[in-house]
Amino acid sequence: MRAFLAVVAGLMAASLAGCSEGSEGTPQDGGTGTHDAGPADSGAPQFELLVLDESAPGEYPIAVAVAGDRVGVAYFADTGGSPARQLRYVEPGSAPEAVADVDNVFGVSLAFDAEGAPLIAHLGGGSDESLYWKQSDLALSRRGASGWATEVLARESGEVQTGIETSDIGKVVGVNPALLVDEAGEIFVAHRDIHGGQFPTDYQHSDIEVVEGRPGAWRRSMAVVGGDSEYGHGGVMSGALADGLPALAWSAQPGSAMDNPQDVWFARRDASGEWTEPKLLKVTGGTRAGPVLAWSSVTGYGIAVEDRSKGILSYLESANGTSWLPAEPIVGAGTGGWYPSLAFAPEGEPVIAYYVCSNASAATVCNPSEDALVLKRRRGGVWPAREEVVDPEGASWPRLALAGSKAVVAYKDPERTVLKVAVEK
Repeated sequence: MRAFLAVVAGLMAASLAGCSEGSEGTPQDGGTGTHDAGPADSGAPQFELLVLDESAPGEYPIAVAVAGDRVGVAYFADTGGSPARQLRYVEPGSAPEAVADVDNVFGVSLAFDAEGAPLIAHLGGGSDESLYWKQSDLALSRRGASGWATEVLARESGEVQTGIETSDIGKVVGVNPALLVDEAGEIFVAHRDIHGGQFPTDYQHSDIEVVEGRPGAWRRSMAVVGGDSEYGHGGVMSGALADGLPALAWSAQPGSAMDNPQDVWFARRDASGEWTEPKLLKVTGGTRAGPVLAWSSVTGYGIAVEDRSKGILSYLESANGTSWLPAEPIVGAGTGGWYPSLAFAPEGEPVIAYYVCSNASAATVCNPSEDALVLKRRRGGVWPAREEVVDPEGASWPRLALAGSKAVVAYKDPERTVLKVAVEK
């Protein structure tokens, strides 16, 4: 097995070295089995598939990061013990590494720091002594020469004072973090503060807070003040750096931490250092994996989001983060567009990876003969009618990164047990 891993890792390294809403119209694709083998439509698979962890049970978020020819994946696995789950990290050709033991899983985000060390933002740290929130802090884990070490970046709501009582009380922070590292090595972590984490009002008044800087010199601030609003800001969240300035897209979860994420919100930090007012870009009846934000110096901002209630995967785009083009429906027939993940190619065209469950509409059971992990790339401003197959066996929680123009997708198999990575040849 080790020899096999080394061979495939070598193949993968070689591949990488080449390396405001309007109305939605008719979807340009149905996700209905119109799959290509790849961009050349040669009939041959265009992706190298590698098993990273043969035993990683559980349906949980995954994070992937690429730096040069390195690929890193952060993920969770059920342990069957106490704590109930383990946060792990793996790179192709290496054995999975235990990062931290956790009981609750509410998001994970991964990036490489200026020295090339992997960083993982997650819910961790200590307990607020409740029966449920056994970990309730914002944690940042880093792999050093002697292994993984975890630092708590935020412990309580009141560490960032707003003068609004509903925003300044509570101990449950660090939910659904979004981690970014700029070219100078500055670390940025946005996270959701759900105050007591017990009652609907805790979630309705949730804030989005920020910790940034470097170890030993952290700064804390507020990006979105929930105050006395009832939106439930900071549900499943993603971030991007636009010319070094952070931007965030998130869903709302106003009822509980287990709410089905809904809607698409956006805010960005402007050149003055202030955050723009949160903007509701799209109303959805549930987003499963939340909105995914990316940025390109050529195109601007892009967001991919699934509307579970309508069965539509959409793409939103803005050159400046202020004016947004009408949402483009990418998948709208059959049952697909699940867990979308977005990245921009060097020429500025968006690429989206997602899971197709079935050719049938509103399917509740995925068809093994029809499901697949697929990819779509916009070319010349046009989304193709057909999808590229990444893995015909399907996927849970695929996360996409680009190494140059080559796609890298980390995911679990449909049974949510085996962690894989697909690397474009």
